[in-house]
Amino acid sequence: MSDNVIEFPATNELRGKVIRVEVETPFDKTGPEANHYESEYDTINTSIQEVAAKESPHNGGDFMTDSFFDEIKKDMREREERTRQEISEREQRFEATIERYTQEAKERELRYREDSKEREERITQIAQNIETRTNETVRHTEIMKTQNFWGNIALFVGMLAIVITLIIVI
Repeated sequence: MSDNVIEFPATNELRGKVIRVEVETPFDKTGPEANHYESEYDTINTSIQEVAAKESPHNGGDFMTDSFFDEIKKDMREREERTRQEISEREQRFEATIERYTQEAKERELRYREDSKEREERITQIAQNIETRTNETVRHTEIMKTQNFWGNIALFVGMLAIVITLIIVI
């Protein structure tokens, strides 16, 4: 049996025959869509049994008409098309969600870069302030060093003058 044929088992109402319905595209009976097709199979099988019970030879109807099989095939194709469309819609929603997450990630990255730039500018400004203060402190220290040097010389000259004055006086 090929992958694109669905078989419905024989029932008493179908007089032991098997209905084979060929679908347009094959499906994976073991993949993620297997449960969906299993439920479709159960729904169609139940419908066939109900119709078979209504149109059984005991009720005066002839179940094995081509129009009934055409209707089943048409119904299967419509269900298959709806399933395809649902899958397509899910894929579109998924792609939209992925696109939204991508856009949000880009926005977060831009915000992070802007925050990083602001933080870097603040750190640079703080470093410049520290450098300015350090330069001012170094300059002040140099001034004090020069003042102390000349103060020491003035003190030495002053003491020398006192000693010379004392020596002259004595």
